[in-house]
Amino acid sequence: MSLAKPSDSAKQYYHITADSASYLNKSDTYILRNGVIKRKDLSISANSIIVNKTTNILKATGNVLILDGTNKIWAKRLIFNLKTKKGIIDNAIFFVKKDHIFLRAKHSYKISSNSYILDKPSLTGCGDPKKPFNNCPDWHISGSSSKIVKGEYVRTTNALFSAGSIPILYTPYMSHSLDKKRKTGFLFPELEYSSHNGFVYNQPFFLVLGRSMDMTFTLKEKSKIGLGVDIEHRYAASDNIRGKSFISYLHKKKKSAKKNLLNISSSNSYNFNNGRIFAEYNHIFGREDYYNLNNKNIDFYASRFVESQLIANYNYKNWSFGLDNKLYEDLDSANDRKTLQTIPALTINKHSTIISGTPLYLSVNSGFTNFYRVKGNKGIVLDAAPVVSIPYNASVFHLSSAIKSDQTFYKNNESGNKFSHLRIVPQFTQTISTDLVKQYYGNKFNLLHLITPSISYNFIPTISQSHLPDFVSKIDSKSQIVFQIKQRLMSKSNGKSHQLAYLNISQPYDINRLSRHKKPLEPIFVDMQLNISKISYDLTLHYDHYKHQFVDLSSDISYVGMLTAKIGYELAKNANFEKQSEQINAKLALSVSKTFSISTTNDYDIMNRFFSNNQFDLVVKESCWGIDLSMFTREIPATLADSNRTKDSGFILSITLRGLGNFAYKG
Repeated sequence: MSLAKPSDSAKQYYHITADSASYLNKSDTYILRNGVIKRKDLSISANSIIVNKTTNILKATGNVLILDGTNKIWAKRLIFNLKTKKGIIDNAIFFVKKDHIFLRAKHSYKISSNSYILDKPSLTGCGDPKKPFNNCPDWHISGSSSKIVKGEYVRTTNALFSAGSIPILYTPYMSHSLDKKRKTGFLFPELEYSSHNGFVYNQPFFLVLGRSMDMTFTLKEKSKIGLGVDIEHRYAASDNIRGKSFISYLHKKKKSAKKNLLNISSSNSYNFNNGRIFAEYNHIFGREDYYNLNNKNIDFYASRFVESQLIANYNYKNWSFGLDNKLYEDLDSANDRKTLQTIPALTINKHSTIISGTPLYLSVNSGFTNFYRVKGNKGIVLDAAPVVSIPYNASVFHLSSAIKSDQTFYKNNESGNKFSHLRIVPQFTQTISTDLVKQYYGNKFNLLHLITPSISYNFIPTISQSHLPDFVSKIDSKSQIVFQIKQRLMSKSNGKSHQLAYLNISQPYDINRLSRHKKPLEPIFVDMQLNISKISYDLTLHYDHYKHQFVDLSSDISYVGMLTAKIGYELAKNANFEKQSEQINAKLALSVSKTFSISTTNDYDIMNRFFSNNQFDLVVKESCWGIDLSMFTREIPATLADSNRTKDSGFILSITLRGLGNFAYKG
């Protein structure tokens, strides 16, 4: 059955199905029992539907269900104009499927084909669309009115957020986008507090400049430091062309050498067939006080140098070509007059390929680098290192011989003293290895034990390398044998392989030391991994036989289950066996239930006797909300050149509301 005026176009037809239908000729009215009226993506069903063809007014009562695209509306009563697509909805429950949002209101109005107005609504992400009338949400937002524009937004005035029946937060206006497309507007502010910065308020504003370009302006107020702004620009012209730029400005309240601090960074990349171009620029104004900039794009504590670079790479068959320009800012110096720069560095490399008509393989690494600094040593370096190798098998043994000639030409200019030199360093390497395999078969799984012993010899003769400038790396003479054994224990069950254990032991033996009446054994290297059920263990170390000391060691053991625990130890020493660092890292996590977990992380510096990081996390995840609370205390250097530590403590509270997203508060 179809319902429309004869003059209406085909697209105005409504299609009707019902258990029973009657027509009143005098009033030109249809009465439907358990009827459904459909048109395109709009469907209206109810126990009773009355349609007046003259006025185009539809009245529906009893279990009213409106399907509007992917959204659903349950209601007690509906009055709807089929022509204007406007109507009144009583006791409505709106469900926005895309964001899993429920909105309830006693009185609602459909004001156009895509828009609704709700009077005194209640919004929540809690609920099951299969049981829409169960209304006991863990949280909800009530308001004076809400406007829904299908596929675009939900806007609420005088919004009050409540947890259960307890009011928590009020805002005169709230907007939630139903459109995943980027839109210009204010983002949620960030609130922080720390002993260093004081109270911090960050207010970001997002600006859409086009389909593939946008900017974010963030006003930041630090009560103890000053007022500033961050500006970030991003673009993506295509999947292969993209970039971003960042400017951070801070006006300090306290008098200092630099009252205005500024940092600029930019990165751009272009990927093409067989190659890539990447450009990155970073610059800091007022480097002696860079700590206060708090720039997210540069980790000041990882390196004392800020790097700008232009890199280009291209691969053609077995060849690769590269251009690498690098500029460095030394944050621990007043200027960069003595800082060594590489402008430019060119490389041409040929990957190992067989020489036609022979069993030999050839590879070549070559490059040209111009080293420059305003004050001090500078010059150019030409490198060429061809390698000829031949792999072959003898019975069960795999052998490989390689000859390399490392040729370096450098020209130096130091305080007006110019000189050039050609250095040729030959090298020879011989390796022999074999594989021992043993399989064990069981009812539920099979085991594979693979042992690979190998011996390699590397020889570099003694070459005079006096008067090397600091930008040319020295190649030390060597006559070294390395004894190595690798073992793997693999299990296979149900077609899946799993590594149970791995052990790599490598022992270098220096013949040159023996000829100089020195002890020939270099530190032994051990790399071990164990994975048994829920327990895993990792160990890497270098051990000196003669000093009976570890040169370096890194070890951690972990257990994964309802209680997850991990503890690690790290040690590093210099050539004189003096400790450079020693620390313990520990983490303990307990999953109390499927929705509740707690964890603690502690990093202790044994050398300096202080906790560099203590952190406690509490996570609650329910069906429609979640809380992640992280509290921490840290000790960090005030600047790279300052050994004094600054203690910082605070917390991060992250609240997730299903349908609305994530909100973070820092302190």
